[in-house]
Amino acid sequence: ELNKRYGIPYIVAVRDTDLNVFFKRMVHLRGLGNRILKGASKVVFLSHPYKEAVLDYYVSKSDRKQISDKAIVVPNGIDGFWLKNIYYDRNTKVTEEIRVIFVGRICKRKNPLATAKACERLIGDGVPIRFTIVGSIDDWNLFTRIKQYSFVEHLGVKNKEELLHIYRDSHIFIMPSLSETFGLVYAEALTQGLPVIYTKGQGFDGHFNEGEVGYSVRSDSSDDIANRILLAVKNYDELVNRCVRLCKKFDWKHITNRYIQIYDEDLCRGR
Repeated sequence: ELNKRYGIPYIVAVRDTDLNVFFKRMVHLRGLGNRILKGASKVVFLSHPYKEAVLDYYVSKSDRKQISDKAIVVPNGIDGFWLKNIYYDRNTKVTEEIRVIFVGRICKRKNPLATAKACERLIGDGVPIRFTIVGSIDDWNLFTRIKQYSFVEHLGVKNKEELLHIYRDSHIFIMPSLSETFGLVYAEALTQGLPVIYTKGQGFDGHFNEGEVGYSVRSDSSDDIANRILLAVKNYDELVNRCVRLCKKFDWKHITNRYIQIYDEDLCRGR
């Protein structure tokens, strides 16, 4: 409204609520949302899948190119605790049982059962593996199914100091969520040298090239997850080194400077 009345330029950031509440459920507000996007100097998205979802499903074809040309992706940052405690001393060889870890609520959306089934397949093929779950239980029926696997260990909710040591005792972070907004836990895991396995086309996908710090998977395919676990072990040395080097992408200081740069360039030019 200030832009229309006084010509003051503005930048808009599209967050989870904008996509999954306003655009998705409040159909009567989509027109206003599109006008906001069209009038902005820049449109900032948390992730590439967020950007694609808004452009593909909620922006009219006639406006798509105009909004796409000024759209940029800037991720969320993580708690400084993790960046102060980057784990540079990880053993870059997996010479014992593979220890995979999931951190999050036990619910259908986070999809830990798919990882348990992937581990079961690998054990059936003679690959020793252990699956550690950290987080609260939202779905007790799902938890009961997961706990039937003898290789699963549930540690409950842990604070970040406790979680730090659990990460360091693990080899690979896995969370093949059915849907994911951004997923701060992936970035936290990177600081501890853990290659990550994440869902193709969801929040974390696109922040790195495939195979750079981990691999994307189809959330509905335990075979795909199992194969990616083996691929991560095969390329473990390179993945670990890139994880601890590239995790600084999620430092709030860098992200803040990026926002300042965006505002300086676009808003000053707009005036």
